[in-house]
Amino acid sequence: MYSWSETTGLISLWVVAVTRAPGAVRNPRHRPLWLGVCLIAATSTLYQDPVVTLLGTLISDLNLIDLTRSLTHTASAGVMLYFVLVATGRQRHTTLLICVVTLVMASTVWFYGTAPPHARSTISTPELPLLYWLLPFGFYLLVGGISAAVCWRHSDEADRSMLRWSLRVFGMSQSLGCVLWCLFAAYLFTRDAALLSYVPPLTGAELLLQAGSVLLPGLVSAGQHLQRCWVLWRLRPLWQALTEAVPTVALPGRTSRWTFTTAVRWQHYRLIIEIQDAVLALRAYTTPAVISAARQFVAIQGVAEGNHEAAASACWLEFARRAKLSSSAPCDTVCASPWPSESSFREEIDFLVRVARFHGTPLPAAFHLKETA
Repeated sequence: MYSWSETTGLISLWVVAVTRAPGAVRNPRHRPLWLGVCLIAATSTLYQDPVVTLLGTLISDLNLIDLTRSLTHTASAGVMLYFVLVATGRQRHTTLLICVVTLVMASTVWFYGTAPPHARSTISTPELPLLYWLLPFGFYLLVGGISAAVCWRHSDEADRSMLRWSLRVFGMSQSLGCVLWCLFAAYLFTRDAALLSYVPPLTGAELLLQAGSVLLPGLVSAGQHLQRCWVLWRLRPLWQALTEAVPTVALPGRTSRWTFTTAVRWQHYRLIIEIQDAVLALRAYTTPAVISAARQFVAIQGVAEGNHEAAASACWLEFARRAKLSSSAPCDTVCASPWPSESSFREEIDFLVRVARFHGTPLPAAFHLKETA
C-alpha cells in the first residue's frame, strides 16, 4: 500500500548520494556523513524485491542472499556509526565497535548454521530462532540510538547553521530507524502482521530524511551559485561599459553573461574587482562639483532616498566614462573617492548591483546631457 514511499526515499537517497559526491569528496566535514548515507543506500537496495529476484537468477540460492544482506546490514550499521562519530569528532572506542560488529555477525552465522533447513531467511521464517533476529535488531537499535543522540548533541555545538541542521535531520532519520526496529521486534513476539504495514512508510520517511541531511549543504552551495550567477547577470552591462572606457583594468580572457556553469566564482570576483578598478581610474575624469550635481539631479528625479547614492554614482560614472572615451584630459584635482566606504563585501556587491540597475535606465544619459548643456 505504501511501497511507493519506500521507493521514493531510496531513489532520493541515491540521487543525493551521487549529486553530492563531488562536494563531499572536496569537503572533509561533509564526507563522513555522505559515506554513511551511501552505505545506507547500498544496504537498502539489497532489500528491494527486484534486486533480490535479480540476484536469485544469478546465484540461485535466495537463502544465501538473505544471510548475506543481513551480514552486510550489520557491517554497514557499524561503519555508519563510525562515520557519525568521525563527523562529530568523537571517534573513540573504535576497537570496541569492531568487536561488537564482529560478534553480532558471527552470532548471526552460527544461529543460521544451527537452524533446521529452510528456504528463506526472512522475519517470518519459523525455523530461525528468535535470537537470530533479536541480536541484530538490538544492535541496529543501539546504533540508531547512539547516532541520533550524538547527532543531536553535536548539532548544538556545530559552528555553522547548515551543518547543525544536517546533523539534526540525520538524527531524526536515525530516531525513525529505532521505531522501525522496535516494530520488527514487536512482530517477533506478537506475529501481528498489522505491525509490518507501518514499515514501508516509516522506511520511506527515514530514507528521505537521510537524503535531506546530505542535501542541505548542497542546497546552500546551489543557492550561492545561483546568487553569483544573478550578480554576474546584473553587473555585466556595467562592467562592459566601464572596461570599454578603461580597458587596462580587464584581465585577459573572455567573460560571458551565459557562462554560469563554469568558473562562476572566479568570474564573480573578477567582475567586481575590475569594476572597482575602473571606478578608481574614472575618478580622474570627474570633479566634486559633478558628483554634487549628480546627487542633486537624482534627488529631483523622484529616486527613492535609499537609492540616491547608487543613482548618483551611475550618473557621474557615465559622465566620467564618456569624458574618457572622448579623450578629454583628466581633471587637475583628483577628487576623493565618492564610493561608499566602511562596508562589508556583501554590502558592496549590493551597492554595485543597484548602480548597475540605474546604469541601465535613461537617468545617466539625461544627467550627461544636462551637464554638457
